[in-house]
Amino acid sequence: MMKKMNKKLFLISIILLSILYFSSYSFAGISKIIAGNIVQTSCVLAIQKAGTGTGIVTSAPPGIDCGTNCDYVFPCGTEIILYAVADPGSVFIGFTGAGCSTSPCTFTLSNSTTIIATFSTNVHANQYLFIGSTGQTFYRLHLDDFNTVDTLVTGVVGDSGYGSAVDLARRLVIFTGGIYAVFIDMDTFTVTGRTSLLQAGDSSVYGSPLVDTEGGYVYINKETTNGCSSSCSKTMKINLTTFTIDAEILFDLNVDKRIVADLWHGPTSQDNTFLYFGAHMVAGLGCGNNTHGWTKIDKATFNHAGVICNGGAGAVVSGGNTGQELTDLLGNKYMTIFDSLNPSKVWKWDSAWAWVGTLSLPIGSYNPSAPQNMDVTGQYLFVATDQGGASVPNISRIDTVTFLVDGTVNTGAGTSNPHGSSYDSIRDYLYVTHGTGGTGAITRISGNPFVVVDEKVMAVTVIACQVD
Repeated sequence: MMKKMNKKLFLISIILLSILYFSSYSFAGISKIIAGNIVQTSCVLAIQKAGTGTGIVTSAPPGIDCGTNCDYVFPCGTEIILYAVADPGSVFIGFTGAGCSTSPCTFTLSNSTTIIATFSTNVHANQYLFIGSTGQTFYRLHLDDFNTVDTLVTGVVGDSGYGSAVDLARRLVIFTGGIYAVFIDMDTFTVTGRTSLLQAGDSSVYGSPLVDTEGGYVYINKETTNGCSSSCSKTMKINLTTFTIDAEILFDLNVDKRIVADLWHGPTSQDNTFLYFGAHMVAGLGCGNNTHGWTKIDKATFNHAGVICNGGAGAVVSGGNTGQELTDLLGNKYMTIFDSLNPSKVWKWDSAWAWVGTLSLPIGSYNPSAPQNMDVTGQYLFVATDQGGASVPNISRIDTVTFLVDGTVNTGAGTSNPHGSSYDSIRDYLYVTHGTGGTGAITRISGNPFVVVDEKVMAVTVIACQVD
């Protein structure tokens, strides 16, 4: 009798363990019992879509193609890269979950996770190009006819448009470069907010602002001697709801041994954890003097998080600009660098910030003062530079697969100094603003075929620009 009972208990135990094992496959993943503990070995990644727009979310490694396949079981601990591409007439607003915000987003799948991808209907379908000038006046060019221009004169000394960014979620275009950051409503084309950027000891505001849509902030850099032992830089964190500076972080060469900050030209990019800012003349932490690098700021603590050196031999310069960093569909990152002795260069990293290589632009390509742009396919990178002493804008198209220049166009005689550029993903046009001495123009360039389509002359020096 005792043997039969023990046999029954053994069978019951086996059945219970089997139920426990096999029932553990659900949206919580697959678990195993090891030494009395339940250990999760497979994790489910589930994508949900929200918003009024539509689009596709894919993953690397493959599995998510949402579309149709919005759930997939990966081994726990897999590093996932998510990509979101909006359908025509829609825009991708951002990811929510796993610390993701922008596309592409890289994270480690430690537990079964649900991530929400929000797409919004792009009512205007890239209707406007917003343009900044040297001061107090902003423009809104209608892209359907490439002719009609709305003018906004603020009359406030210190308003200017040397740098720009857009926040599609809040329908704001942000211009910087003078005393103020100016926040303009895209739809009504009116100023909805203004933030004073310069205090005693501060001087120039550098580079384009960087919008963190998920966090509700915009980040802006400025040069300062306030609170430091030499020429330094501050990064400002501005609240997009209140238009107030919530925090500042100081970079001082003699204290931090990180950055000589008088030649900042960023912010440049972000991921779900860090902000990355391009700078010249990195000191300490293994970077040599008179070179380029990128400093990291922890988004959660808004504090220093280290420096990434350029990684390339012979990448020493003696001043100039760094362009905005962009990421292709494989997660590779690109940054343009001005070299005062040679043509401008494009640097490339992979998704893990491992150095890939350097590409020299064609002879005569200097001063990449306009932000570069990526086309809608993620294959082509557009870089606008001066053309040697003539200062004629020279726009190169780089194939990100081969990492080679596969086309170059010039905006023509009488044009000069590319200040801004922005890409229209609906029409596949690149817009480049340029000019000097009180006159300027906007050149419209087809992405494929890569040719100049037409140009609109402006009676002002036009600087930064942004497609809505």
